[in-house]
Amino acid sequence: MTKVLILQDGMDISIIGHAEKINEGKDNLLCCAVSVLGQTLAQIAMDIEAEGEAKASINIEKGFIRVKVSASKEGMRKFKERAKAIETGFELLKAEYPEQIFMAGEICF
Repeated sequence: MTKVLILQDGMDISIIGHAEKINEGKDNLLCCAVSVLGQTLAQIAMDIEAEGEAKASINIEKGFIRVKVSASKEGMRKFKERAKAIETGFELLKAEYPEQIFMAGEICF
């Protein structure tokens, strides 16, 4: 099962889970989609940090992505604006695969 956990303390997002089998089934495609969204979110955080508007802590491992952002008001505005499409992606996946994705907390990009 893939889980998307959103924790609010500044902006702290954890994505946990992956498919156990390597095949062309929906589970692996779903995990790939979640991974791409999570890695894109991490890149957005790193870009905002490179601009000097935020401090980003990124941890990407097999089956786990954590993106934590602490930012100025302007940095957080930029992060949320750029991450809006990621939020939409997670919501679309949740709607399509409600049995495979669990979200805790609110997405508030």
